[in-house]
Amino acid sequence: MNKPQNTMDALSFEALAALENPIFYNLFSEFLELQRYDLIPYIRHFRTLSAEIVAEPSFLTVDEQRISAASLVSAYLEFILNHFRKMSFDDLCRAFQQQFHPAIADGGPLECRTARESLDPAYARHFIWPLFKPAIASKHPGRILDFGCGQNGFSRVLQTEMPRTETDFPIIFGVDVQDAHNAWQDPSAGIFYFDLKKQSLEDAIDQPVDLIFVNFVFHHMEISARNETIPKLAALLSPGGILAVAEASVDTDADDDVMFAQTTQNHPVWQNNSWNTRYLQWSTRFLSANPTHQHYLMRLEDLFGHRFLYPNEIDRPVMPMPFSFLSRNTLAMQLSQWNIQFVKEESSVFGLPPLLKYGPPTSLWIFKKDAA
Repeated sequence: MNKPQNTMDALSFEALAALENPIFYNLFSEFLELQRYDLIPYIRHFRTLSAEIVAEPSFLTVDEQRISAASLVSAYLEFILNHFRKMSFDDLCRAFQQQFHPAIADGGPLECRTARESLDPAYARHFIWPLFKPAIASKHPGRILDFGCGQNGFSRVLQTEMPRTETDFPIIFGVDVQDAHNAWQDPSAGIFYFDLKKQSLEDAIDQPVDLIFVNFVFHHMEISARNETIPKLAALLSPGGILAVAEASVDTDADDDVMFAQTTQNHPVWQNNSWNTRYLQWSTRFLSANPTHQHYLMRLEDLFGHRFLYPNEIDRPVMPMPFSFLSRNTLAMQLSQWNIQFVKEESSVFGLPPLLKYGPPTSLWIFKKDAA
């Protein structure tokens, strides 16, 4: 086997090699079937919630040939196992895309891309907001920071959903490394966007904020950059303020099992859904998996989602993938240096909830800064 030439290849090949373990192979292959490619039930569900959803597509139908979830998963796994020892990871990505269907190399079939784009607004409002709402909606923050906000679309949801009066509404700051012309903002309504390639976080936000969101951002940062950022976020958080972190679940323990059981009983993303049983079984298996397999699955989820199927989506920058997944306990230990404490009773472990179907097993960690 040729040695991979860079850090990403080394990590990628290490994770891919884990597919030779039958237990991990079954866990990951079922994850792909559940999570990504049978979007029709997902779209049906979201169409009941949002008028923005386009007409139901025949998902992954190209030249009158329907590509099923099972066939895509099977082709992916077979190809990886046959070829990952023979070529670099980037070559492997290109070869898979070309062999399975040329349309995938251009970001996926048009109806696939259109479905995802139309789901994005509904996804933010009807999944991301319900995920955060129980923990933060009653806090009445005056100033909110969405760190790693992408195109700042979640600010639209916060603008309408956060507690407010006609004369008193939160000021919302979105920050990321995207060009401003790709990010939404409305300064007249107190919604701003800052490009961190052009100015530092401390220059962009020069007053304390009451609530900080970090939604699936930390594991896309190099550990050194994240370690530089966490103190800056801690300094920006006002006394009594809330830091809400949604992240991939790794290194889970008995506390996570308890929080998961509570979440599946009480949280709206798990309620009244016909897919519950299979997702519950899979999430339980994932949470009980050894930490190495949890990390490997998250790596492959990133690789498959960002590199294999959607490599060239319009207006989406290439996502850095240093695989720097961190555990709740690691983050809690870091934040405690700045008198920011983990709040277990307000946190949740979601596993792979049926309403998600578009991301990895998820946890929501709530931290609160001690009052002055």
